[in-house]
Amino acid sequence: MKRLPIVLAAVIVGAAASWALSLNFGAGPLGELPALLLGADLLIVATVIAIGMVLSHGVWARRSALGLLAFLVALAFVQAPDLWWSVALATTCAAAIGVAGPWLKSRLREPPAARLPTQATILALGLLTLPGLVAVCGPKRITATGWLLAGLAAACAWGYARALPGFVWVTRLALPVVGVAAAVGLGWIGGIVLGGAVGALTLLAWSREAMMAVIPPAARRAKPVPIPPELVPREVLDAAGVDERGQRRADG
Repeated sequence: MKRLPIVLAAVIVGAAASWALSLNFGAGPLGELPALLLGADLLIVATVIAIGMVLSHGVWARRSALGLLAFLVALAFVQAPDLWWSVALATTCAAAIGVAGPWLKSRLREPPAARLPTQATILALGLLTLPGLVAVCGPKRITATGWLLAGLAAACAWGYARALPGFVWVTRLALPVVGVAAAVGLGWIGGIVLGGAVGALTLLAWSREAMMAVIPPAARRAKPVPIPPELVPREVLDAAGVDERGQRRADG
């Protein structure tokens, strides 16, 4: 079935949308604004994964989808059952069966040798999911520094996806400062989780591969290799004004 990736991509986005509705209209542990932020982030992450699954057919999209679906299943244990909960859980289970099955794996391909480094892919997706983590770590309300961290992470994810080197430095220098400030305003469990995530993303941003993704290394100039004159075509020798021994010809 050639359209299987498209169908599964739609189901993944549908599952994320259903949980976003369940978070915002159902009963659960999140406050109004955290639920709104988490629901929006789930939709954005699911859309990015769906686009990657349809356009690039990359293995990373399948692995990311499995991680997202595992988180969505975990939501079922904290949200109170209702209509949206039932729709979201059924859609998530259908997407999980489709993504985990061998029929999708055979349609995906490993990235080429000149692929984007794994560290760069994890960094981009990690920045994209950080706003949702801010909502989870501050389930009742989001502090001002939490909103700042969520906005900064979203901006860094956008800039990094656009291969803008300046956003790598923003992630390296500004993200840990704002992340520590946001973690301090949380409980000790939420602070440790959020601080650990920000620390891991900062380490990834300082990796050589993260910068290589936006600034490829300059091509090295190859050292010229002499070619024996007898191997050079005659017309090339005539154009260069040398004979078959490689010596310059005397003028007429």
